[in-house]
Amino acid sequence: MRSGIFSSGAVKFFLFVFPLIFYPYSFYSRNRYNIAPLAHTPKLLFLHSFEPANSDHDHSMKTLPDGYHARALNPLESSAFAGMTYPRHRAALLAPQDSKSSVAVGVYLDSQPLALALASVDRATHAAELLSLFCQASHRKRGLGTALLVSLEEELKKRGCVCLSCVWSSGAAGAAALDRILQRCGWSPPQERMLLCTADEEIMKAPFFHPPIYDRIERAFANAQIFPWVEIPDDDRHSIDRRQNDSPWIPADLVPSLHEENIEPLTSVGVRIDGEVVGWMLTHRLSPLVIRYTCSFIRRDYALRGGIIMLYRQVIWRQSDQLPGGTSGIWTVPLKHRQMAEFVRRRMAPYLKSFAVTRGSARQL
Repeated sequence: MRSGIFSSGAVKFFLFVFPLIFYPYSFYSRNRYNIAPLAHTPKLLFLHSFEPANSDHDHSMKTLPDGYHARALNPLESSAFAGMTYPRHRAALLAPQDSKSSVAVGVYLDSQPLALALASVDRATHAAELLSLFCQASHRKRGLGTALLVSLEEELKKRGCVCLSCVWSSGAAGAAALDRILQRCGWSPPQERMLLCTADEEIMKAPFFHPPIYDRIERAFANAQIFPWVEIPDDDRHSIDRRQNDSPWIPADLVPSLHEENIEPLTSVGVRIDGEVVGWMLTHRLSPLVIRYTCSFIRRDYALRGGIIMLYRQVIWRQSDQLPGGTSGIWTVPLKHRQMAEFVRRRMAPYLKSFAVTRGSARQL
C-alpha cells in the first residue's frame, strides 16, 4: 500500500515456486485477476539459497573454474535455460533477438546448461536490472555465482549499459550469500528500501484495534463518514484536485486518481469529514483470496489522531465480512514514509502473517 503520514507504499507479491532463483515481489496489473507488473514500479528480487564458494581471494572468485564456460545466449540457446528463471520472465528470455529488452548469460559444463543470469534493459536510460540468478544445486559452492554475475556485467557493458541494479528480500534464505557476491563484484552497500507485509485475521488481535486505544480513535472520528470509493461524486474529486493544486496536501504517489482503475469495490473506501474527503484506502483483488492494499492516506491532522488505524480496521472488517474466509491482505511501506514504517515495525509486525524488508544495490558498469 502507498501511504503518507501514516501510510504505506504499493504492494508487491508473488507465489514462490522454484527454489534458488531471485523472484520478483511485483506489483500486479489493475486488471482483475490478471497478474502483471505495473510499469512504474521497480521489480523486487527474491533470493533463496545461492551460496558462493568459500575463498579468501576475490579475484579467483571472478573466474569460472576449469571446464566451465559462460556466454551470452541467443533465443535458440535460451530455451534450454527456461526452467532456470521465474515463469513471468521466460517470455523476455525467449524473445526474438530484434525485440529483446533483456540480456541472458548461461554457464555450461561441456554442453550441459548449469546456470543462468538474466537482466532486463531499459533502452532509453541504458540501465539494467538483475531479474534472476540461478545455479544447479550440484554445482554450487564453486564460485559460479560470482563469475556468472561478472560475465553478465561484462556483456551488459558491451551493449552500452551504464549500470546494473537489483532488489531482494533480506529475510530470504541465501540473502547473506548474495550480499557477499555483490561485495566481491564491487556493488554499492545494500540499502533498505521498503517493508513487505502480509496480514490475515490475526491482525485484528493488535491492541490498537481494541479498547482502550480504539475507543479513543472512535470518539475522535465520531463525525466521520466512511463511504465506498466507487460512489465518490465528481464534486468531491474536483475538490480533492483543487485543494491539492492550491496547497499540496497529498504526497505525489498517493493521489487517489493514480490508483483507481479496477479497484476492489467491496474494500475500497473514502473518509469524509465536515463535507470534505480527507482520506482513502484503495484496494485491488489479485486473486480470490488476496487483496492488495494499494493506496492509503489520511490528512495530516487526522493522521495524528489515529485516522489510518480507523481506515485499516474498516477495510479489514469489510474484507472479513464480505469476502470468502481465508483472504489475506498484502501491502508495502516505503521507508521514505518514516512514521508509517516505524508504526509497522513496532506495532503491526508481531501480528502480521509475514514481514520482511527489501534491500537494493547497484553497480556502475
